[in-house]
Amino acid sequence: MSGKRLRITGIVQGVGFRPFIYRLAREYALQGEVWNSAAGVDVILQGGSRQIELFIADLPLKQPPQADIRSIDVEAVNGLVYHDFSIRKSEHRAGRGALAPPDLATCADCQRELADPGDRRYRYPFTNCVNCGPRFTIIKSLPYDRPATTMSDFIFCKECSAEYEDPGARRFHAQPNACPVCGPEVYLTVGNGTVVSGEKAMKDATAVLADGGILAVKSLGGYHLACDASSGKAVSRLRKAKERPGKPFAVMAGSIDSLLNVVRLRGDEKKLLLSSQAPIVLVEKKDPNGSLPGICSAVAPGRSRLGVFLPYTPLHRLLFDDSGIPFMVMTSGNRKDEPISVSPAEAEHNLSGVADVFLHHDRPIHCRCDDSVTVVLNRGPIVFRRARGYVPRSIKIPSCRKPVLAMGGDLKSSFCLAAGTQAFVSQYLGDMEEEGVQELFRVQVAHFMDLCRIEPAAVIHDLHPGYFTTRLASELAGTLGGLPLVAVQHHQAHVAAVMAEHGLEGPVIGLAFDGAGYGLDGTVWGGEVLVAGRASFRRVGHLRPVVQPGGDVASRECWRMALSYVMDAFGGEMPEDLQQIISLGVEREMVEVVRRMVLAGFNSPFTSSCGRLFDAVAGLTGVCSRQTYEGEAACLLEAAVCGEILSVGETYPITLQEDYGKVVLDTRPMIRAIVNDLRAGKVSSEIARSFHRYLVAAAVILCERIREMTGINRVVLSGGVFQNLLLARTLPDGLEQNGFTVYLHGTLPPNDGCISLGQVLVAANTAVLCGLRG
Repeated sequence: MSGKRLRITGIVQGVGFRPFIYRLAREYALQGEVWNSAAGVDVILQGGSRQIELFIADLPLKQPPQADIRSIDVEAVNGLVYHDFSIRKSEHRAGRGALAPPDLATCADCQRELADPGDRRYRYPFTNCVNCGPRFTIIKSLPYDRPATTMSDFIFCKECSAEYEDPGARRFHAQPNACPVCGPEVYLTVGNGTVVSGEKAMKDATAVLADGGILAVKSLGGYHLACDASSGKAVSRLRKAKERPGKPFAVMAGSIDSLLNVVRLRGDEKKLLLSSQAPIVLVEKKDPNGSLPGICSAVAPGRSRLGVFLPYTPLHRLLFDDSGIPFMVMTSGNRKDEPISVSPAEAEHNLSGVADVFLHHDRPIHCRCDDSVTVVLNRGPIVFRRARGYVPRSIKIPSCRKPVLAMGGDLKSSFCLAAGTQAFVSQYLGDMEEEGVQELFRVQVAHFMDLCRIEPAAVIHDLHPGYFTTRLASELAGTLGGLPLVAVQHHQAHVAAVMAEHGLEGPVIGLAFDGAGYGLDGTVWGGEVLVAGRASFRRVGHLRPVVQPGGDVASRECWRMALSYVMDAFGGEMPEDLQQIISLGVEREMVEVVRRMVLAGFNSPFTSSCGRLFDAVAGLTGVCSRQTYEGEAACLLEAAVCGEILSVGETYPITLQEDYGKVVLDTRPMIRAIVNDLRAGKVSSEIARSFHRYLVAAAVILCERIREMTGINRVVLSGGVFQNLLLARTLPDGLEQNGFTVYLHGTLPPNDGCISLGQVLVAANTAVLCGLRG
């Protein structure tokens, strides 16, 4: 008779892992016990040595679908006297290793129960089991047991308790398990104070939707604002209330079949929509310029793609079943730039005047978490917003000898806690301009430190001295006992994030194309070519810098960047025939003021930003004069192309120059060529297509020049500009056709949501600078 103790780490709590261990042990006639520990799951096995070997070999092969075993440590133990196999009470002690599971979309079994009139959970909005339901958003601490979740106040009824204790049941040790007798319930409130619950609440909520009203509904990680996607009036009301005049809304569809009527759905996209992550997926409209049945044009104006997703909770499913509406706008329950609301009181305070009625429930949300946004390219899925369904799943990285906290940037913010080979990147939190987002950031840092049991030995931040995250880094470093601070340049972090995802050591050529990042020379960078390793980088190339008149104002008013680029291209002059184009909708006096600012260099910092170049071209072509949200001009310029970039076709002249040992892409010939096209009467779609071809071809030539100088053949792509699907699809192909090996993001967004992971990789390899390594 042999005895072994197994210590298993990874996502092994909240995914049916202990019941799996129990059944596997019974299958091999083994005795012993299993329990949740602070490090993951511990198992003691007693039985024949061959049976134990087979058991251990089966662990990674037969593990539950949502589990993710990271390590299995085995040691021999003697003197065991077990007569059966059991699941014992979780062990609460200090330590690190257990990983909290993400929230999971409703599984097929629970969907069948929801629709079965003979089932006791028929139409129950909180039906879940060991394979689905809330996880991350209800977990207060680990180990993952019901008392450590927001379900702690809901006491099992007799039937639910029996399921929970039955090793053969699908709800064996399912912590959020509930039913209509003992679990959470929905209730609806309206402006006059009326409160109704149960079936009446559902009936009244769907009546409001069917009548063209706006419903605030409490979901997994916060509230949604929902309305009939075919109602132009409701969508316009929602836009006005959220101060969101142009940004597309996501659409939740009642079924895959409904989606096939309005979008071109490829196999991998369908697979992603139906996955347990159930993210929003950006897919191509069937008719980009025409109407879509059941979806009004105001939902995603001027876009060739539509963000779609499917009901991922029973409550969402019931809203579709009861209303008969095929498509609903389902957007975050917040006002502009604020965090998503999570409690009934908060929702009614923040969303009053937006929602007509509120569909609440009484299961508390412990952790705010928005919907994830993804897209599928020919190389696989790319995440644009990493949140529900993905967080807090860890990312494997090269060893980080001491734990660190990386603060990320101020836009698309996320932070990262890392220790050993595991990095925990937080959910998307928002932009740090708003006090509410700043407070949410603080709260989530504390929560992740507790959840992951990581106490950082250093705090990493962006080089920009004005970022809120830079100031907070200093504050936290002091609060945590005077920890050392390490600053990492923004675009170095972008490139390092891709390297971390792919386990690259370097050197690599890094193309970091984004809106803005604080440069080592004090100027605004954003169109950068770097040669980078894990610990260091050199800026070997960039876009030609131009002035950004008015500073950050120019990132919102595209006509300013158009004026700046034109004046740069024409030796400081402003051709008279372009004044009308650039000043579209702008007072001539203001145009003259900005022209003088450019000439004098007053409040006009230099920038090499690729994002600002997109703004300039969008302004020149009349595609976008003013942006109502970050990246709008680039999105509209991409949409103007209306399809794939052809492998051959007209582009603009590409000119490279040498400047103090750096290769500079001179944009002046390209701008002059665009001006000539405008004078010749070419439409914006033709110019947009030629511009995209230009940027792809120029990027390839830049990389070829750097390869000649360095011999480096690997290229990584990062930065918000690579949310442009034309570039993300075409540039890698162009590079590979010229002999490069190309790496893109997959797990993290190319935008600033990846910055914190890149900061970790750089800090882990420069830690000697702050005394962290011996």
